[in-house]
Amino acid sequence: MKIYNAFVAFCCVTVFAAFVASQSQEHPGLKVSVSTSGLNFLKDLVVKALDDELQNVNLPTQQGSKGVSYKIENIVANKIRLGKTSVRTLTPNVFQVKANNAGLEVNADWEVWKRIKILFLPAFTVRGSGSIRARTSGVNIEQNIIVERTANGKPKFTVSGCSIRIGRFSTHVDVDNLPSQIDSVLNLLIDPFEGLIKRELEKRVCGLVRPGLQSLGDKLTRNFELNFPFVFDTKIDLGLACDPSSTGHSGLVCLNGKSYPEDRPDVVFPFPAPVLSEVSDSSHMVRISISPYAPNTLLHSLYLQNRFKKTFSPKDVASVFGVSLPVGAIARLLKPVLGSNPPPIALYAKLVQFTVEANHSPMTHFTPEGIEVSGNFKITISAIVNGQPQKLADFSINVMALVGVSVENGKIKASIKSLGADASSSGGLPVHLINPLLNKFLPQLILPAVNGITEAGFKIPTLYGLKFINPVVETKLDALEVASDFMV
Repeated sequence: MKIYNAFVAFCCVTVFAAFVASQSQEHPGLKVSVSTSGLNFLKDLVVKALDDELQNVNLPTQQGSKGVSYKIENIVANKIRLGKTSVRTLTPNVFQVKANNAGLEVNADWEVWKRIKILFLPAFTVRGSGSIRARTSGVNIEQNIIVERTANGKPKFTVSGCSIRIGRFSTHVDVDNLPSQIDSVLNLLIDPFEGLIKRELEKRVCGLVRPGLQSLGDKLTRNFELNFPFVFDTKIDLGLACDPSSTGHSGLVCLNGKSYPEDRPDVVFPFPAPVLSEVSDSSHMVRISISPYAPNTLLHSLYLQNRFKKTFSPKDVASVFGVSLPVGAIARLLKPVLGSNPPPIALYAKLVQFTVEANHSPMTHFTPEGIEVSGNFKITISAIVNGQPQKLADFSINVMALVGVSVENGKIKASIKSLGADASSSGGLPVHLINPLLNKFLPQLILPAVNGITEAGFKIPTLYGLKFINPVVETKLDALEVASDFMV
């Protein structure tokens, strides 16, 4: 079960299924490249999972008559070993799995009988029964797997084109209630028929491997969580945007990569999915290239849910960020709207509250220097009168930030490299007083406070027993790339 879970987890990193969405997407939001080492790692997971799938496989009863009536039942294939395996690409979406020097053992019970009539004597039936063990080694198996995309974005695995050649083969027959000497003679007599049994078994082994692989593919598709819960009440659509493809050295999967509110799966975004550049060459098992479309759909979904609206007091800022708002500067800023009799400066920390809300969805852009984030926000300043807020003034600001992302010691770390803002409009407040306040408050107070939280990093979790090894995060022009190796 651990190997199967890791197999599912690795495939969840590389191939995801999606829900049916009414909005078409011109370009993928994510591209996943799997290197040769990644394909080999995936192959090893498949082989181990298939080994588990093929242990103690029960085969159907065989019966008939060839001069003598026979019945072979309780047929169990066990001790199946796939030996040395390899994967190669026949066409971009057709893979051939080869197993060399595989082996298996088949145990079964047999019974034969014949009704005999001699002249005038009463007819009678002669019966015999026992068990049989067949062992093979040096088995070479070739099996093709076709990977396709269904109409709703799910991966589809079709197993076809099996061929097999058995090298070494031996059988041993036990007969019930007979001395061991007779058993030995019987096994000598069966030697000439081993070639016939071997050829029949070659037909049967493909009947074992092909359903086993197909069962794995069906189970993998069935166990995919089609709508992945994301942050807050959003989900992410990681359905296939194109058919998976491969060369002899790497595989490529394109994913939609868009987020959407749970209650609005048919949301139409006000921006297109841009063309995503090819994934950079990498020695890692998996490398994912992320378009700005992916984070921008998440930000827009959060905006539709009013997640970018927050009311706080100077005390709230102090408790969250550990910094104090410049109350004196705020008092001077509000003087034009408070009239000639403003409250004492000491009371501002208790009597004033701020509401920040996005005027539109924030946007991201990837550059070699980092992640650029921009947004336009409305800030409303209110006074608390008899426990209720009364609006004093409002103004809008443009905020620009450059965020650096890295991975260190198994943790994802982020830091704001620069943070700036300028007032774009105001309602009754002097802009020449707003901008100096923003340029002091944001870079000197908020920026170091936020970095103090994010620079500590967030530990990368283990996914279904699959550990991320040597992960890296890099920003480039119009793409964020994440790469990692894996181990179970």
